[in-house]
Amino acid sequence: MDPPSSPSAAQSAVSTVASHLSTGVIDNKFFSTKNVSVLLDDSNYLLWRQQILFAVKAYKLQSFLDLHTIPPPSTVLDDNGVPQANADFERFEQQDSALASWLLTFVSTTVLPHLIGLDTSAQIWNAIVSLYGSKSTSRLMFYRRALHSQRKGDLSIREFLMKIKCFCDSLAGCGEVISEHEHITAVLNGLPSEYKPIISIIVASPTLYSLQSVMTMLIDAESRQQALMIEAPSSANLVSQQSADSTTDRSNPIYRPSASRGRGRGRSSSTRFQCQLCGKIGHLVDRCYYRFDSSYKSTNMRPPPQANVCLSSPPVPSMTVSASQPHAMLATPDTVEDPAWYPDSGATHHLTHSVESLGDNTSRSGPGRVYVGN
Repeated sequence: MDPPSSPSAAQSAVSTVASHLSTGVIDNKFFSTKNVSVLLDDSNYLLWRQQILFAVKAYKLQSFLDLHTIPPPSTVLDDNGVPQANADFERFEQQDSALASWLLTFVSTTVLPHLIGLDTSAQIWNAIVSLYGSKSTSRLMFYRRALHSQRKGDLSIREFLMKIKCFCDSLAGCGEVISEHEHITAVLNGLPSEYKPIISIIVASPTLYSLQSVMTMLIDAESRQQALMIEAPSSANLVSQQSADSTTDRSNPIYRPSASRGRGRGRSSSTRFQCQLCGKIGHLVDRCYYRFDSSYKSTNMRPPPQANVCLSSPPVPSMTVSASQPHAMLATPDTVEDPAWYPDSGATHHLTHSVESLGDNTSRSGPGRVYVGN
């Protein structure tokens, strides 16, 4: 609280105190209902001070916080000149003690040791102001260095902006008011590379943005980044699923019956069935001729092709095969067996009784005879 500037101001403070002493009920209501949402510590002095002053001024008790306020005398003379206890002083002391107790209620345990031995609310209040509101070179250097070295890191943009504001408020509490331009500069210098586009817009603007506009732009930019991070995994999963589905369709073709029109007796066959045993179209396994043949091997039991011969257009550098490149695939088993026997006797001439089976023949002459089985 600012001290009175003259003796007349001090006398006015005394009269103000006297007026409060007649309204003890209001003051008692204040002490029982008025709460502050924060406890004073090393980081929230300005916020705590603001709430305390609002509460005190609401009931016109600020004169109790002024060291220049003169309390009523403890004794007065009666009509006979005998000193007696002053009722106004007793009420003043009662209210002052209640206000001092109320102030200490909203001070953290780390601050309380600095207030030991103080008896009045004015002494307590001014000790706190001196402790946290004094302008010292070391404190100013600390807050200013912290302001310009602060980085966003893993903080959200709101948390980062709040930390910057706390340092600016701390400097203001020490009497060093930070301009809006310096405040914005400290914010932009602490942002990571993800915010370079928005920083470029703010810096390149011919007109200066207000602090509130910069904060709004940064919060919106963070919201867009978070939305993109949420959408990116979903898009990746969708592409992966589509790729897997298309690969499955190509590698594992399944039979899909197609509709065809028939002219027999005016009826049409809407479905062509495929036998699972022999693989032929037009019947199911319960009507297959091979269902009771134990020696017949189903198409599923036959050995798969082991060799592939690819007849295609001239090779291209890329290994990717597109749908527009024609390919012919010839599948053959490991061995090709012929059930017929062909013995090799090493003979160079063959005899037969029927010349029709030979393309080039010569009649034999000589005295010998040849016997053939047929």
